[in-house]
Amino acid sequence: MTSMYFYRIRSMSQYKGNSRARKHMEHILGRGFDPDNTAINLPGFMAYEFENPKSAGRHNWATHVLAWHQPSRTDRLLYLSYEQLIENTTQSLAKAIEHVSPIETDPRLIARTVDHYKMQSITGRKPGTESRGDFVRKGIAGDWQNHFTKEAAEVFNHYAGEALVKLGYETDTNWWIKYANQSLATPS
Repeated sequence: MTSMYFYRIRSMSQYKGNSRARKHMEHILGRGFDPDNTAINLPGFMAYEFENPKSAGRHNWATHVLAWHQPSRTDRLLYLSYEQLIENTTQSLAKAIEHVSPIETDPRLIARTVDHYKMQSITGRKPGTESRGDFVRKGIAGDWQNHFTKEAAEVFNHYAGEALVKLGYETDTNWWIKYANQSLATPS
């Protein structure tokens, strides 16, 4: 949801004449909202997106992702998380190729491909260096934690807490409590 928020803000800002995108965000967050204030904006943005999904066949994130994690599909699908891709890109790419193709992967070719398309090669920035105007904003896993307040965590947990547990990201639906001391007064 944090990535989606920044994607929508980027779309709104990238095309100054795109009043449709701006009007949509103003509809969600109110006229004159500050796009940089994720502490204030994320809870309302997430609630709206979960209630009014526009992508993934009109399913919200939790419903869409869990639909792919049905027991009848697990033997045919390969599940890779963004965290796995970031942690070991070469191994993850080789695993994905081997899953969809009978061709044995060439480790040198995989390594060259990963090097060619790594964040620094395509953006000129190291992972963790933020550019909110670029499609690849920060290139790291876990940045959502820098933007979640208690209110944002509660909203996300309400709509997708069970999905986080089923997907193995959290052990229970009380994960959001660690954000209890972060409030809307904390700008990010």
